[in-house]
Amino acid sequence: LAPLFLAGLVRAGCGGGEPEAAPPDEADPASVDESAAVLEAVETVLEAITTADGELARTVVLPYAHIASVTEGGLRVLSGEEFSSGISDPEQHFVERMWDPVVRVDGPVATVWATYDFYVDGEFSHCGVDTFQLARVGGDWKVVSLVYNTRQPPDCGLHPGGPPA
Repeated sequence: LAPLFLAGLVRAGCGGGEPEAAPPDEADPASVDESAAVLEAVETVLEAITTADGELARTVVLPYAHIASVTEGGLRVLSGEEFSSGISDPEQHFVERMWDPVVRVDGPVATVWATYDFYVDGEFSHCGVDTFQLARVGGDWKVVSLVYNTRQPPDCGLHPGGPPA
């Protein structure tokens, strides 16, 4: 997440619940396909964070999107452009991983709710819940908003796969 407010997030914590997994309707192949496309867009955001690639983020995050961090310290909001510019920080290496995503799609709108953990320079920083809202624009899924919280264990779990490699 944008280095401008990452330092505050590293020390921040906030309570909240774990989402329940809800797979797409297996009887509806279109639902499964759309859910996969939505998750691909969200995973692109996480890849952009991990690779410090603002240009990659711009492929799925609209410049006027709202990226909001909700912590005990308050609410911090960036535009999609500020977020995309801010993740390119060669002095730090970020890794964000999600698991157990819940995807909901209704025509051209979608939401993803997922637990995540976050590492800075190989060290655990925080965890929480990401909530992405997406819209299908020109046939592609784009992030319109991302609202997330930050917490520390035991208030949230760590990735089932253990620390990143």
